[in-house]
Amino acid sequence: MFSVFIEQTQNIKNYCGQKANSPYLDRIANSGIVAIGKTEQGHYISAGNLIEAADAPKFAAQLDAIIAMDKQELKQYYKQQLKADVPPGSNSAGLGLIDMARKASRPLEYSIMKLDGAVCFFTLKACV
Repeated sequence: MFSVFIEQTQNIKNYCGQKANSPYLDRIANSGIVAIGKTEQGHYISAGNLIEAADAPKFAAQLDAIIAMDKQELKQYYKQQLKADVPPGSNSAGLGLIDMARKASRPLEYSIMKLDGAVCFFTLKACV
């Protein structure tokens, strides 16, 4: 559970770092939230933050692909990404999302809610 919490907070921090020159930086940088809870099915870590609306389709596509994979596919995808070059303009290979999906007891859940033409509120929930 702790490693998923750390990954969630790092994702928020790293996204803010990537948006250092964004006109929406003040809004984005002050928007992060993390919640830890327990349900009958187990514990969960849920995080959310503002993202630029232009980034929403990329996030959705990446998460949809990860969510569609079973545990064996996630393991193979993780190994593949370890060997791959970091994409241009990124500071990671996206291993954190894959690792969270591998550790989760159920598929990751996310939502992207458009707030205005500039930003959306992104949430990601991992059950462990």
